[in-house]
Amino acid sequence: MIRPTLPFHHRLLLVLLVAPLLSWHLGSDVDPDIEAAIARIDQALYDGELEPAASAIDALIARHATDPRLWSAVGHLHGRYNRLAEAEAAFRRAARELEVLGRASEAAEARRELGHVLYRRKNFPAAVAALERSRRAGGAVNGPLMNLLAAFDADQPYRIRGEASVKVPLSTEIVPTVQVSIGDAGPFRFVVDTGAGLSVISSHVAEACGIESHSEAKAYGAGGSNLIPIDLARVDALFIGELSIDDVPVAVVDSARLEFRLRQLEEPLRLDGILGLPLLREFARVTLDFQGKTFELAQGGEETGRDAGHPINFVKDQLFVVVETASEEALHFFIDTGANVSSITDQGLQRIAIDDSELTFSEKSVFGAAGHKLVDKEYRPAELSMGDRVFHHPALIVETTDPHQRRRVRRDGVLGSDLLETGRITFDFAAMQMRWNEAAASPR
Repeated sequence: MIRPTLPFHHRLLLVLLVAPLLSWHLGSDVDPDIEAAIARIDQALYDGELEPAASAIDALIARHATDPRLWSAVGHLHGRYNRLAEAEAAFRRAARELEVLGRASEAAEARRELGHVLYRRKNFPAAVAALERSRRAGGAVNGPLMNLLAAFDADQPYRIRGEASVKVPLSTEIVPTVQVSIGDAGPFRFVVDTGAGLSVISSHVAEACGIESHSEAKAYGAGGSNLIPIDLARVDALFIGELSIDDVPVAVVDSARLEFRLRQLEEPLRLDGILGLPLLREFARVTLDFQGKTFELAQGGEETGRDAGHPINFVKDQLFVVVETASEEALHFFIDTGANVSSITDQGLQRIAIDDSELTFSEKSVFGAAGHKLVDKEYRPAELSMGDRVFHHPALIVETTDPHQRRRVRRDGVLGSDLLETGRITFDFAAMQMRWNEAAASPR
């Protein structure tokens, strides 16, 4: 068979436009081979094995297999690569065809995923409409999030004003922090946190700045697996240096949850807020220079003269990278610059066949908005690598994967600031790459 020369995601978009003319419906003929193929695609997407998932999708499309679940898989794949227009088209088609077939629960799930894609595309009114339609069909949606999105009405969130790029001082004490102002108030101390699914401000900052909440909710925070109470609100203007970001959705948490007493510090670590991933990915590139102690945001253009990048991908508001152990076993790590320590999960240990006899005692402290806790076990692999960046005998705390995380994606560990601080890290969201601009990572 002669293969098309178009890039894979261009071929998918073409099929999304023309395949309705060719489609057959699952209700008339169930092909067990297609059933098995879709199950394998779903598992590959869960495991973060994106190239095998793309190849399997390509093979089904070549057979004109238009089972609506295929289009949900296409949507998830595009979402992982941050190709949001294509993801939106795929989920719209999946929802529409599932509704025609009378498969209400699956259609509701597709509408919910569509709502999250529209949220990432900053089309908040359309996101609310998709989520509401999912809820009416019995889908489980985040009601407080819908209330927050509805509060923006037709306003465009994350509107950036000022210079095309900004560079400000970066503090690297425990976790990376920068100075942020809100309106005329501040500066405040905010963590740069790729692991946060929403930006956060403390209750004392909200009170000082007159920020009113739109709804109450609960959320998972770093440093624990328990749900914590939050208020959802919007910040009219947030300043990083001379750059202003207007209409920023935030979670307001009790100030006590952002104060930490750690063994290695004489005074408590007090934080005022968190710059989360949804805000950071509004920029083409985000650079944390742990050695030069600078933080840079760039809206466009290309960075030149840098090392080749390592692929990254999204699962909604989480950022993932593939790392390898000395045995070349691929692991799926969550990138969390706000985590003070790196970790490996029970899922990750199981994948590389490590048992309790190979773990050592640990007295490390883990902190985050969900609380502060000690851990008692850690694992030190011979090496952990991302391409040519090798960490020798890194100390990874052992964490149990909570059910909420386990349902969404395979999560083998967390790459935290204790390992990232050895270099100058650029997250290139335009190219979906992470670049490490040092000759090599230093051993711990």
